[in-house]
Amino acid sequence: MNAPGAAHAVRFEQVHRAMALFAQGLGGRAKAVQLEGEGAGDAQAIRLPAVTDDFGSRRENHGACRVAVLRQLGDADAAPEFHRWPRPTLARRVYRWLERLRIDSVIGRRYPGAVGDLQRVRAHALARRAPVCDEARPMHSVIDGLARFTLGAGRSDSVDSVDPLGLADPVGLVGAVDPTGRTQPRSNPMLDRILDLAATVQAEAADARHSLRVTAAICAVLDAAARPRRATSFVEATGEAPYDGLRAGRVDGDAPDGDSTNGDAGDGGWSAALAFNFDAADADPPAKAQRSATSAPSSPPPAATHSYFHDEWDHTARRYLPDWCQVRERRLRGDNIRFLHDLRERHAVLRGEVRHRFAAIRPAFRQRVHRRLDGDEIDLDAAIAEAVERRAGRLAEGRVFIAAQQPRRDVCAAFLVDMSGSTGFLVPDAMAQAASEDDDDDDYLYQGRVAMRAAQRPARRRVIDIAADALGLMCDALHELGDRHAVYGFSGEGRHNVAFHVAKAFDDPWSARTAAALAAMQPMGATRTGAAIRHATMRLAREPAATRVLIVVSDGYPQDSDYGPVRGDAAYGIHDTARALREAEQSGIDTFCIAIDPAGHDYLRTTCAPDRYLVIDDVSALPAQLGKVYRALTVR
Repeated sequence: MNAPGAAHAVRFEQVHRAMALFAQGLGGRAKAVQLEGEGAGDAQAIRLPAVTDDFGSRRENHGACRVAVLRQLGDADAAPEFHRWPRPTLARRVYRWLERLRIDSVIGRRYPGAVGDLQRVRAHALARRAPVCDEARPMHSVIDGLARFTLGAGRSDSVDSVDPLGLADPVGLVGAVDPTGRTQPRSNPMLDRILDLAATVQAEAADARHSLRVTAAICAVLDAAARPRRATSFVEATGEAPYDGLRAGRVDGDAPDGDSTNGDAGDGGWSAALAFNFDAADADPPAKAQRSATSAPSSPPPAATHSYFHDEWDHTARRYLPDWCQVRERRLRGDNIRFLHDLRERHAVLRGEVRHRFAAIRPAFRQRVHRRLDGDEIDLDAAIAEAVERRAGRLAEGRVFIAAQQPRRDVCAAFLVDMSGSTGFLVPDAMAQAASEDDDDDDYLYQGRVAMRAAQRPARRRVIDIAADALGLMCDALHELGDRHAVYGFSGEGRHNVAFHVAKAFDDPWSARTAAALAAMQPMGATRTGAAIRHATMRLAREPAATRVLIVVSDGYPQDSDYGPVRGDAAYGIHDTARALREAEQSGIDTFCIAIDPAGHDYLRTTCAPDRYLVIDDVSALPAQLGKVYRALTVR
């Protein structure tokens, strides 16, 4: 067998994409895969080392990466807190070992194909853990025995029952190891009791809450044995007298016996810990017991989320970073069914102008519609099929005509909208400001139609609200024109979590339900524009239209927490966005950028050609400008 080494190593950049797709396939939702030690990142992310080289072949090292993913998929959403437990360091360590044992057992039952890799990883970890023999501190030997048991070492009297994965190693648990390396079997009732408790987490019905209960029980046994004044409690717990040598032992990291910060394990100690963790949790959903009391857990992404990986352009090194950004695509859902009706009423005049402008667009060619009940000419193929149906004694529908040719444009358009946090800024209401300067009359005209009192003035709107209105008017007009179109939003936080929101897909019909998804767009996250453009380009490239258009609407320059090697380096994101737009053009897609930013000229002149961008100072002008831009791009 080959020895471990660099020749067979598996590096993070080689496997992170495959491991992310592997995790999504098993877990049903997108999961970020990040490098160990790579900042705070996503609390729900899967962490992998930079290099995995424990084994003598790439296949085995690749299997070790899969086991790491499987183990982290089985982790609880949030580890419980132990700071109020009598011995927090000991409790935290025991809980971690028990959860590893429980999750490994679940993997062995649920994924038989992974058992080989799991056995190899557990055996390697067990071999690296040298047995402990410390006569001065015998408690360490007991705790080490528990750790080895959770790694697969079994007991000679019950190997099958405690080691269903077949990784028995009774040598480390039958007895102590003398200085010569020979095992001296002896009975240890306390260790037997602890292992009996630990073995229960391997049951099929066990969960993280069960591991927490077992942790408290094991820690109570260890604490009672280590403290002379609690010998009675230990006898009650195990039915046996403790070893004399255990009286002198103390677990590393725990406070001395007289330290009041650890509490009292007799009255209000471990019993209080159990009450603190379970009394309130029993009446609530089980997941509540796993959540942190000091920080709210992050909401998991929806089940319909799908992950994609895209390159990123590093202009400083003049090269692409392969599979650098993980784009998480998800559908937007909204419940404001009245949004489309209110939009048409609120912008009745502007809607008429947009429709009039689009009505002047002539289709590139006309489409013949076959198998109609009436029409201008007979469809010979349909007529023959109808005759065959009649001769066979079956009822024919009579669809034997070709209808009058209907106009159709071979155009497909995608609108990509910035949904970053800055789009939550309120838009100044010029009408309201002018009215507030008039002291004699606080009535004012809103949209030139309705007189209102000052107390009844409409609330100021956000940039994202204006963008949703503009896109709603565009979709309304394009629906009548017949052009296929889609509306996407993008936001996110970091390269592992670029959110791509689908408000309307190309095949979605335009309806009140679809419009409600537009109304559901909310400000969130940052602006990693390059990755979003590449993903929208991928979607557009699949459409078989003669004219394909991508219009990007943003309110600022590209920025993200890790957009470039130097935080806050605006040039990196601008160059990556420019490269992404160039890639779209090379794919046969016409692109255009609209910036709702007075300073947009500063970076758009680097990002786009002069005739491929527009800067508007007044966001309220977006709906009208969007229609003009679309017509200019699609009329040849």
